[in-house]
Amino acid sequence: MSTVIMPRFAPLELVKLIKKWGVTNVFMAPAMFYAVLTLKEIENYSLDTLLSATVFGASSSPDLMMQFAKLCPNAVVLNGYGLTEVVPPLAVSSPQNIKGFSYIVSNIELKLVDSHDKEVKKGEIGEIIAKGKPVFCGYYNEPQLNEQVFKNGWFYTGDLGYFDNDNTLYIVGKSKDIIKVGGELVWASEIEEVILRYPGIREAAAVGVPDPLRGEVVKCYVAPADSTQLNKNELKDYLRKNLAKFKQPKDIIILDDLPKTGPGKINKAALKELG
Repeated sequence: MSTVIMPRFAPLELVKLIKKWGVTNVFMAPAMFYAVLTLKEIENYSLDTLLSATVFGASSSPDLMMQFAKLCPNAVVLNGYGLTEVVPPLAVSSPQNIKGFSYIVSNIELKLVDSHDKEVKKGEIGEIIAKGKPVFCGYYNEPQLNEQVFKNGWFYTGDLGYFDNDNTLYIVGKSKDIIKVGGELVWASEIEEVILRYPGIREAAAVGVPDPLRGEVVKCYVAPADSTQLNKNELKDYLRKNLAKFKQPKDIIILDDLPKTGPGKINKAALKELG
């Protein structure tokens, strides 16, 4: 088995490497899949050597993942759930349902708990906590932070989700990604998924910003696909038709690219600093 390593991710270089080396498996963050999908040149390249494609590292849109599946007809497209703090994956989807995580790895325990650390019932949203050998020992030289995330041997991930009646795990977002608009809870991931369905959008992020009347309101940042001219008013009209009124963004900022962290995740802290 051989591994092809890219010093720095570039979507066109990726598809060239897949073709050159006959790559069979890829593991990427959602933003990387989106970047490949929006390449002008993608129709000139074949991804038929891929046998599997797995998304890790951040919440992803199942709709966009199924679009990617059309580019690689021989591949099984999977959604993986994992964290830097826990050897991934913690859970993996089935090929038939990439929205949820049907398979929990055997050497990890997962539970969902409420704000009082009590396990929630099926269908109820709770914080995902993990215990087992893959869980890290703690953050280096961060004793106060470790006290917050470790309780009774369990690691509190900060991710929120629920189990259905078939024990399939669904992620709804992060506790830090809840936007409280006039007392109503808004999941940033829900807004982002709706925006990413709009034609010509490559990346999207929703954040909460202070508002004197409602406490917080939604603000969105989007990056268009190459050569796409986005009309902000038309995008707002689309969101009015597809989101409840309290979930509507107060403002939409269009950028060439959204800032990223080292692993390729959208850096929401940097977006908030942009104002």
